[in-house]
Amino acid sequence: MATSIQHQVTEDVWTAIDGSYTSGKYTGAIQDALLHACEVIKEKAGLEIDNVELINRAFSPNKPIITVANISTPTGMDVQKGVHMMWSGIFTGIRNPRAHEKHEDSQAHADAIILFVNFLLTMVAVAKGVFSKEAHLRLVLDEHFYETARYGQLLAGGVPKKFRLEVFLDILSRIRLLQSEKLKFYLPVLV
Repeated sequence: MATSIQHQVTEDVWTAIDGSYTSGKYTGAIQDALLHACEVIKEKAGLEIDNVELINRAFSPNKPIITVANISTPTGMDVQKGVHMMWSGIFTGIRNPRAHEKHEDSQAHADAIILFVNFLLTMVAVAKGVFSKEAHLRLVLDEHFYETARYGQLLAGGVPKKFRLEVFLDILSRIRLLQSEKLKFYLPVLV
């Protein structure tokens, strides 16, 4: 079984699908990818609902919790509507049939669907949503942290004021995990 898709998806997506995919259970791999996507969207939106209801609340163009584009412009609104419709279509037309009826997917179908889910998840990753302290701390602790003033400003600037003290204290408690170079770019902006 070829596992070339491993190098085409994010590490998180691969971790979610690895067991099913490498054992040739391609329908299971699709379901695993969508379960992972659901969890990522729930975390980003701060919601505890599932599937199409989650998608409608998280991406609704009228009052989105997760904003993937500048919805004050016609183009941005089109992008927001499109992403909403794509996620809704994936959960309605791909996830639901596999969850409610027996379905057998080929590797080619699984690859196409998983790559598309991965693509949409990359849009969610950079979208504005409800602030998650844990997700933010993962970015600060990331070994690939860009050690530049601009990156530090972008990260620290994304922390809402009401969470800044809490994030600061949490970082201090994990100071041994951080490389000191990262801190000089991040902490001055945070505090």
